[in-house]
Amino acid sequence: MHKFVRPVLLGIALSAVMTVGAAAAYEGVGTVTCDVLNLRAEPNTESEVLAHAMEEDVVLIMETVNDQWYKVDYCTIQGYVSADHLTVETTYDQPLAYGRVDIQSGTLNIRADATTDSAKVGSLQNRALLPLNAFKDGWFKTEMNGVVGYVSGDYVTVVNGEGKRADEPVLDAASLERQIVDYAKQFLGTPYIYGGSTPSGFDCSGFTSYVYRHFGYSLTRTSASQLSNGRGVSLEELRPGDLICFRSYGSSKAATHVGIYVGDNQYIHSPRTGDVVKISDLSTATSDKAIVGYRRII
Repeated sequence: MHKFVRPVLLGIALSAVMTVGAAAAYEGVGTVTCDVLNLRAEPNTESEVLAHAMEEDVVLIMETVNDQWYKVDYCTIQGYVSADHLTVETTYDQPLAYGRVDIQSGTLNIRADATTDSAKVGSLQNRALLPLNAFKDGWFKTEMNGVVGYVSGDYVTVVNGEGKRADEPVLDAASLERQIVDYAKQFLGTPYIYGGSTPSGFDCSGFTSYVYRHFGYSLTRTSASQLSNGRGVSLEELRPGDLICFRSYGSSKAATHVGIYVGDNQYIHSPRTGDVVKISDLSTATSDKAIVGYRRII
């Protein structure tokens, strides 16, 4: 099993000088062929060793310095490794890590294939987190909200955590769930505004769609339509970050309200005119409306 580089830091202030500050283009994927490969601060054997890569660890090639050295990127750290001990491929079909969209404006297109001439199949907001499932000619293959395609490596920064392999990413589903809940809580106290979908005021589905859009997921706009987003789960399977959809008694709509489960039998939502974004107990929420579905988006 190939795996992303496991850095062994040697007591230096990496964050001050070696952390990636913006997305960078990638030339290929390198697999380590020796027992231990040093990652160095400069492309020479006299420079400081930043980390060790073990045999079959994987690095992303940022630049071919010369026939002896590559500049590489892994776990948000940049450094140099000897070209003698890497097998480099421009196409790599195994999971690599997780990444973050870094784009100055607009959105990042997801394409059907690894070229700008390919059809657009989706888009991602800046700072969205995404799995990097494969690499092809400078593009990463990803899957987001059921959409499978490629994004340009020019606008993606690897954010896999230090010491984690690609099949053990720091940004796993449970971590992302916690981030979604924490982000939603930032808007506690925001007033309810009918039709609102910004931090100046939310209605219920405007709130849930705004929170999920921050993480690169596009929800449909109404509570009734969000009942069909993602996939259904049972009460026993409910996890933080899942949507909870309600229907007011007597209503003919599929759903009339929606919120985000935060754990401990509570959910965060934007209830009604005159109220604010708040956390409520599910037991009290069902006094005037019935729960009609739980939806998992991530």
